[in-house]
Amino acid sequence: MSTSDYKAQAELAKEKLSTVSPTMCLAKWNQVSFHLPTGLTNSCYHPPLHKIDAEAIKTNPAALHNTAEKIDQRVKMLQGERPEGCSYCWKMEDTGEMSDRHYRSGEPWAMQDFEAIKQNPMTTSWTPRYVEVNFNHACNFKCSYCSPQFSTTWGKETERYGEFPTSPPHNAPEHFQGRRRPIPNREDNPYVTAFWKWWPTLYKNLKHFRMTGGEPMMDHNTYKVFQYIIDHPKDDLHLNITSNFCPPDPRLKTRYFNMLQKICFEQKVEHVMQFVSVDSWGKQAEYIRNGLDFNKMWDNVDEFLDRISSRDFIDKFNSQLLGENISQMDVGNTRMFNKPKDIYDFIGGAKLQWINQGSGSLPLNSLATDIFIDNEDCIMDLNPSESEYLAIENNFGKAKGILVGDYKLIKTEGAPVIKQGVMETPKIDKNKDRQAF
Repeated sequence: MSTSDYKAQAELAKEKLSTVSPTMCLAKWNQVSFHLPTGLTNSCYHPPLHKIDAEAIKTNPAALHNTAEKIDQRVKMLQGERPEGCSYCWKMEDTGEMSDRHYRSGEPWAMQDFEAIKQNPMTTSWTPRYVEVNFNHACNFKCSYCSPQFSTTWGKETERYGEFPTSPPHNAPEHFQGRRRPIPNREDNPYVTAFWKWWPTLYKNLKHFRMTGGEPMMDHNTYKVFQYIIDHPKDDLHLNITSNFCPPDPRLKTRYFNMLQKICFEQKVEHVMQFVSVDSWGKQAEYIRNGLDFNKMWDNVDEFLDRISSRDFIDKFNSQLLGENISQMDVGNTRMFNKPKDIYDFIGGAKLQWINQGSGSLPLNSLATDIFIDNEDCIMDLNPSESEYLAIENNFGKAKGILVGDYKLIKTEGAPVIKQGVMETPKIDKNKDRQAF
């Protein structure tokens, strides 16, 4: 979906929502985040988390999502009132701009149920299309910005040493009591029990399912989801997982990779997206994310891409690494997206052809979505007005990457005019400061 399509769908959603009320939002029905270790939920990511009724889910597992608080908020939206928890969108709209209420409602997974929601808005068994779930808080990291709610390792730290002596104090043990206390893995968790009771019904309607943590590789529920998908393929499902990619036991990685490889290769779902959490590079990343072995994580990323080398992986870096408003990026330092080793097969077995003419480049008809370039003379101009399909040849005569989408390549003079063949991808050399791929 292009940026223009995304905005156009939001504008259309704004018109349709207004036929119900000026505050209607489909995300209140079709999107949900579950934090099952603490029994908390919200719809989209803006409203504050609130408690799931542990009694209600015993007889109606759909009450994990259809809580009394959400139903009250839905009533207010239907009546044109503004629920307080949705203040992020109200503030945006008060400036005259569209808000996430319009953008989220305009996405296909939300808008497809517009009429059904209009006809039966007060049901207590509504099944969402977009689900994000944190099954438990088992994690081997103590990231500086994290807490015992999402990391058992942080929990052990605070239990032994107390709060971290910042101002104000960080991770004070008394803060994680009551509803903020995560249920230990050794104890029965009624919210997880209810989830699995609801899962067969929930799964039928799912369009997007994302697992976070904790660390999903350390959670048996992750593999239970994988196995269910293997046994019940769903060709319209987008499966997303966020991991630190540095598990404490290599057997966890092996099991995780094996099952995801099967899901991808046998096309059990429409799309898999693997997110790897890392906030910086090398020693800086290890400082921020206590417990991280950066080289081990990087080796695991390489192994994953070797085994599952298709459009299903993005190495996720935040703005601390790449910045928020980049106009140019030196691709000699940059590693982005998938290894292109299987592009040859992906485009149907035809020989890959690329053309470079000095500082200009011609479009290439390919569906690949990969960037791996090893050429210090290449500068990538991040210009969203451009949309070109390019393959890059380095000075040694072998293509090392392909660039597809909203980017423009600026290449120094002297590039070969035409080359033809199958792309080659060398192994990364961690000792080279200026190698990408």
